[in-house]
Amino acid sequence: MPDRIAMPGHPLRARRADQAATPERQAGVMLLEALIALVLLAVGLLGIAAVMLNGARYSTDAQFRSVAMIAVSSMVDRIRQNPDAIASYLGRYTIDPDNLPECDSTAATAETDLACWRRDLTLDLPPGSVAEIALAAGNEYNISVQWNDRDAQSHAVRYRFEP
Repeated sequence: MPDRIAMPGHPLRARRADQAATPERQAGVMLLEALIALVLLAVGLLGIAAVMLNGARYSTDAQFRSVAMIAVSSMVDRIRQNPDAIASYLGRYTIDPDNLPECDSTAATAETDLACWRRDLTLDLPPGSVAEIALAAGNEYNISVQWNDRDAQSHAVRYRFEP
């Protein structure tokens, strides 16, 4: 009986010494291995790209939410500093980059506060965003800032306060 040679990686499988792998039996194996490696690399790169796109989307949403929260907080402070003119603050304001309000921060009037607030929102939020200051109930007021993301999904920050 001829000597048996154990194949590396297959301890239970043995082949005879005269049955060595021939080039004909190995033809195309290297190409198949390369194609499998290429497919795995492509799937990995697509996964990485998807993670990066989602990260960018969530980062933009977080930025707009932070801007809106800061703007709402700023307007609450301005109204509390000028409570006698609270009726002048009420209204619904659409963010329009083609109609950028002038802001003179040296004057402390309701009109100036609104102009500076609308200017900040116009510079920091996407076009078409809406800000609203409204009487809620009794002596409570609502301030809301609403914007749409690039997927046309609506987001809003709302705050109820007493001056």
